[in-house]
Amino acid sequence: MRRIAFAIVLASAVGAAVAAQQPAKTPYSPPKTAWGDPDLQGIWPSTDMVGVPFERPANLGERNEVTQEEFDARLKQQSQRIAADAEETVSTAPRQGDGTGPPSHWLEWGKASHQASLIVEPANGRLPDTTPEAQRRAASLKNTYVQFDGFADPTELGPYDRCISRGPLGSIFPVIYNNGNQIFQFPGYVVIRYEMIHEVRVVPLDGSAHV
Repeated sequence: MRRIAFAIVLASAVGAAVAAQQPAKTPYSPPKTAWGDPDLQGIWPSTDMVGVPFERPANLGERNEVTQEEFDARLKQQSQRIAADAEETVSTAPRQGDGTGPPSHWLEWGKASHQASLIVEPANGRLPDTTPEAQRRAASLKNTYVQFDGFADPTELGPYDRCISRGPLGSIFPVIYNNGNQIFQFPGYVVIRYEMIHEVRVVPLDGSAHV
């Protein structure tokens, strides 16, 4: 009985000694700029997310991640794309689909991911229905990614077709190429530089009215 009691005391003493040697955990403190704002500066590419669907396939329901079997299918598609990019010749037939191909190696494909979709809210990963006004505007759009003729003059093309702007959301969104985004910070300002179209957005932090 004394041996058991001694063993318990010894184990307790050893445990206390080991615990005393562990470095004390300090709460995480995010980096700050010299003037005290959260420091977000750096390059934030989204290339790896290109292969993640914007909307979640309906058959995945509310799952935020794909199964291993579904992930393996994505890996297979990735391998097929890599093989296509290695081809030395391409078809000379008129291009179809978006306005970038061929050849496929012009594009950035990202990496196979377990993430089911870029949309995570609502829970089903699907876009809510658009309003009638949004549907009307979408139906009136003309761009060279879905239409290759029938334009009377350049003003009928959108700002992206004319390399003017993709807009803030469009520039950050992972797409076919130019997915680099860089953040600079200065007292009272955040500056975001987009690789796509080399656009720069200056955001004042003083609450002033929008331009």
